[in-house]
Parts: sequence; structure tokens; C-alpha cells
Amino acid sequence: MPEQGLRRWLSAASPMLNSLDEGVYAVDPEGRIRFLNPAAERVLGWARTELLGREACETIHARHGDGAGPPASGCPLLAAMRSGRTHCGDGATFARKDGTGLTVTYTSSPLVIGGRVAGAVVTFQDVMQRRRSEEALRRSEARFRMIFEGAALGICLGVKTGVAAEANPAMAQMLGYSADELRHIHFSAYTHPDDAEADSRLYEELAEGKRERYQMEKRYVRKDGQVRWGRLTMSLVRDERGEPEATIAMVEDVTERRQAEEERARLLAAEREARAQAEEAVRARDDFLAVAAHELKTPITTLRGYAEMLLGVWDLGGVEAWRALEAIHRQSVKLTRLVEQLLDVSRIETGTLALEPAPRELVGLVEGVVEDARTREPRHPIALSARGPINVVVDALRLEQVLTNLLDNAAKYSPEGEPIEVEVCALKAGRVRISVRDRGAGVGVEHRERIFERLYRAQGESYLPGLGLGLYVSRQIVELHGGRLEAEFPEDGGSRFVVELPISSGEGG
Repeated sequence: MPEQGLRRWLSAASPMLNSLDEGVYAVDPEGRIRFLNPAAERVLGWARTELLGREACETIHARHGDGAGPPASGCPLLAAMRSGRTHCGDGATFARKDGTGLTVTYTSSPLVIGGRVAGAVVTFQDVMQRRRSEEALRRSEARFRMIFEGAALGICLGVKTGVAAEANPAMAQMLGYSADELRHIHFSAYTHPDDAEADSRLYEELAEGKRERYQMEKRYVRKDGQVRWGRLTMSLVRDERGEPEATIAMVEDVTERRQAEEERARLLAAEREARAQAEEAVRARDDFLAVAAHELKTPITTLRGYAEMLLGVWDLGGVEAWRALEAIHRQSVKLTRLVEQLLDVSRIETGTLALEPAPRELVGLVEGVVEDARTREPRHPIALSARGPINVVVDALRLEQVLTNLLDNAAKYSPEGEPIEVEVCALKAGRVRISVRDRGAGVGVEHRERIFERLYRAQGESYLPGLGLGLYVSRQIVELHGGRLEAEFPEDGGSRFVVELPISSGEGG
């Protein structure tokens, strides 16, 4: 029976028909609607249950002027059943449920089962919707073409074989080939040999559908042999069945960035090498200074000892001989101090400079250092302002070393006869301040930040002896005490060096 055959066919085909975006309905030999897919319901405004069993010509086919549909015998959509051939039409009018007309294109195909016509299947599409879709597609293609042609990134649309189906101008310019030439070249031909294996392996996995995309930075060999760096993003395009169909490659030229990175790496390596050499030179110098200081200390000590012994027993000879012997003693004292400074630098650099703190009365300690300085430097009046006692816990010998350095500097850089002022006072917050002020030329602005550096000597109009170690060693000693040593430069000239130290638990007067 044709009706049973139609039902069986519709039962088997309805899942597929229901998934189509085109409207589909099926009629039996009498033109009654037996099937309506969701797309047809949506476009016509009818529910499936409302149309099943109704005649298609009277319900949804084109209306005449009197409002009636065409007879089934003259309906072009049902002509397929009469002729046994497929009929197509463009511009037919269907009636929606709300009475409005719908212009469609349609295809009406006879349904032949067992050699007999069991009905017809009509597929249709809203003409206006189709035109809107075509226009949207045209605009989309135009936008894509504009982006593709004008992109700064190189873009290749490729097939799974690794050959570019199309390349944009940026890609052609980067590689030095024409777009037509690239359509006949496998990508391995312009891939640097050192990157070819990794790129080919990733591309093979992509083409087989094992990955959706990959990124890498690789070198491209231009047609003229130049090498360019590119950041490649390769993506897979699948067909409607989900199978790998094509590839899209986007390449950003990063040659300048890579060159800058390589140059930066070269400079950093050179800097590290230079720093390592400088550090080695500093270590060698420090080792030399330490050894030299130790080697010099013994003969200088011997020389100084004999000079002191001779001065103590000398009662013969002339005045000139006495002065010569006194000069030997004076210079041996200076040498001894220089050697001690070198040894201190070595101890500071190796972290072995240690203090031996003990309770001391600070004012008395400073008075002793000042008195010694007055004996050494009779050309400069040294004034001391202090109120004691001030009890502190310090390494007395090391603090005396600091104060002696400051007083010697003040005398060295002051004109003859200019006074030197020393002040000691207790501060709040449990600290004590010692300052040494001279009236010399001061320190130039360009030198002030560096005067506490090791071996730094500010260059003035005249040369003054010294290694540039005194202030460096002094600051290190003060900081080991938990204090600080700073320089001040009063507006009326000269320099003031200030030592601040923690005060002991005893109260200062």
C-alpha cells in the first residue's frame, strides 16, 4: 500500500529532515500533508499538528484573487506526482498562518516506493532570507578579503599537503616570493634547516587532527637567501564532518626583536665577563695589598724601633744628624699607619675586622687623641668642647684610629694657622656625637658623594699625600660600632665630619 510505504519512509527519514535549515513537508497522493519539519513550522507560523491531514494546496500554496488556493490538479508543487519528475520553482508564494505571503524557491520531488508514487516531498526556502544570507556572505567575504590583503601579519591559507592555496601580500613580502610562486612551494622549502624537523613534526600532527593549533618561533629563508625570524601560529580547519580539511598560518615578523635580544644577550655576556675580570683584578689587588702590608710591617717596625732607641740615647753628633734621625722616625710612623690602613682594608674586604668593645669614658678618650694631635700638628690650634663624663662601650683603639684620621685630614686640608674645632656631646635617643670641623677649602660638590669610597682621592689644585683609605676605613669602623660617619659642608667654608655612636647605659653629663 502506498500509504504504508510513505509512513515507513517518513519514519526512517524524519531525523534527517528535521535537522535541515530548509523548510520541508511531505504529502500523500491526495495532496494531504503528512510531515512538516521544524524549519517549515518556524517559517510558516503553523504548528505541525495544525497542518497534518490538511490539503497543502488549500492551506499553504499560492492564493488566487478570490482567496482560494489552486486546485490540486493545477498545483505546480504537486505536479511531481503527476509527472514522476522533480519540479523546481523560484518566486512561488506560500501563505503563512497569519495570512501574509511568503516568496519562496522550492523543489518538489516525487516519492516512488515499490514502483508506485507514494507522495511528494517539497523543500523550500524563503527567498528574502536567502538573499539576506547571500548578502551577509558577500559582506563577510569582502571583510575577510580586506583583512587578508591589508594585514600586517603574513597569512597563508593552506591545504593539508603543506602547500599554500593562497598567501597575502605581507607573507609574500616577508619571504620574497610572489603569491603565485608560494602556491607551488611546500613550506619546508622556505623553512630554515635547523627548524625544519620541529616544524614538520608539529604540522604532521596538525594535519592528522591530533592537535588544533601550534605556535613556534622559526627562521624563514627568503628567496634571496636572507634569514628572517617569524612567530608562527598554525591552526587547523575542519569540514562539516569534523575532519581535517585545511590550515591557516599567521606569521609575525620578529626579526628585529630577535636581533635586539641577541645583541642584548651578547652585551650582557660581555658585561659579565668584564665584571668577572674586574672582580678577579680586585681580588688580586687585595691579595697583593694584604701580602705587601704584612711584608712591609716587619722591616718598618724594626726601623722605627731603632730610630726611637737612637733618639733616646743620642748625646753625640750635631744638630743636623739629630734632625735626620728625627725625620727617619717621623716617616717610619707614617709608614706604619699606612701599612695598618692597608691591613684594615684587607680585613674589611674579608670580613675579619673585629672589634674589642669595652666600657670607656668618651670625653677622656677624645681629650687624649686631641692632645696627641696638638703635638703632631703644632701649626694648627685645636679647640675641644666637651662635657663629661659620657660613658660608652667601644673599641677604644679603633675609635682613637677614627678620630686620629679625622684630625690628620683636618690639618692636612687646612691652611697653616687655621683652627680645628672638636666637639663632643650627648644626644637624645641614647646616642653621642663627635664632630671635627676645619676651615680649609672644603670638598667640591662633584666629589662629595665619593669621599668615603676606597682609594678615592678628590683631585684639587695641589697634590697632597695619602692613599685615600682613611675615610673608608673610618666609616667601616664606625658602622661596626652601630653608628654612622657623615660629612657636612658649612656655608662659611671648610668641612665638618660627624661621628654618631650608640651611648652606653651610663648617663652622660
